[in-house]
Amino acid sequence: MTACSCATLPSFSLAETRRLENHVRRGGGVVFCLGDQVQPGEYNRLLYREGAGMLPASLVGVQKSNNAYQYQLSPLDQESERLPPMRAFRGENDKNTLLAPRFTRFFQTSPPTTGVKPRRVLSFSSALIPGKENEALKTQMPPGGPAILEWQPPAPQDPQAKREPQAGAATPPRLRGRVVLVTTTVNSDWNSWPASPSYPALMNELLYFASSGRLQEQSLEVGQPLEMYLPGTSAVEATVQMLLPTAGKRKSARKTLKKAASCALAIPMSAACTGSPSASIRASISLPSMCRP
Repeated sequence: MTACSCATLPSFSLAETRRLENHVRRGGGVVFCLGDQVQPGEYNRLLYREGAGMLPASLVGVQKSNNAYQYQLSPLDQESERLPPMRAFRGENDKNTLLAPRFTRFFQTSPPTTGVKPRRVLSFSSALIPGKENEALKTQMPPGGPAILEWQPPAPQDPQAKREPQAGAATPPRLRGRVVLVTTTVNSDWNSWPASPSYPALMNELLYFASSGRLQEQSLEVGQPLEMYLPGTSAVEATVQMLLPTAGKRKSARKTLKKAASCALAIPMSAACTGSPSASIRASISLPSMCRP
């Protein structure tokens, strides 16, 4: 499993934030779960960074239920049902079980206004508490909001590219890993979720989904570069050697790796894999010890 879960942590140090970012760069996953110990300002400063960090949305504040209304997970639309992690809950019974728990609090969030946008996996909507119909006449229905958000965070931009933007540029590049944000607690402090039969199944699906980034990177199409993120302290020279499937033929190249850069080596696939469209290639990279992943 290449996903780590961070549940109800008040904040993160700069070193912890960098370790998590390096994990996502390499294709790993992170699941953030919120609670009353969370310091929104620190999460926004270190993890969100105005849309340039790992967190898929900034934390606005805690949204609470009232005397007449609680929250429930919103019904899934057809598009969500076809995509992971909700694909496992397409059955009618599974869906009803998933939507049954009630929640009293969650964090309202604000997604980035530009650039890469997160995908909303599940939402919270207001649900009338049985027997509180008279209270509801005197109480305003509280607003809902995102329950689970996911994205592949944007990759850091080259300062030169910022100064010289290209017309008709493609979608901004993203990191290889995936980050999931659960805006409520994963214990019973703010909800009845852990008692639901759907709870362990959903947690399992979320962790598997978050870890899928690295698994997908093991298979590439012809013409795509092989990439490896290599955090370093300075620019270094590295030798990259490729073992091609054609009679053990080898290809070597020297790469200059900048600090916290990705090493990408383009292979002449047409020559390397002639007659073998699904052939595998092995790579070994010789690095100074201070830059080994």
